Amino acid sequence: MDADTVKEVVVAGASVLAVIAAMAYVGMAYGNDTGVLSTQGGQMLAYAIAGFVVLMTIVGYTRQYWLDLDDDE
Repeated sequence: MDADTVKEVVVAGASVLAVIAAMAYVGMAYGNDTGVLSTQGGQMLAYAIAGFVVLMTIVGYTRQYWLDLDDDE
């Protein structure tokens, strides 16, 4: 793999790990002993998913328009 592919894999992997960590935190903080989320926990989970979508949009935009300075070939 070339260096650009490795960078993309690392950034995408880190983003996925961040959203998994956020979901795990929401589950631990807003869940009960039976594994059911409270209403507020459901909202926080939806916010975590929406945040992931926004994060991946920013990462993709940054990768495409700011970091590809040598693609003028």
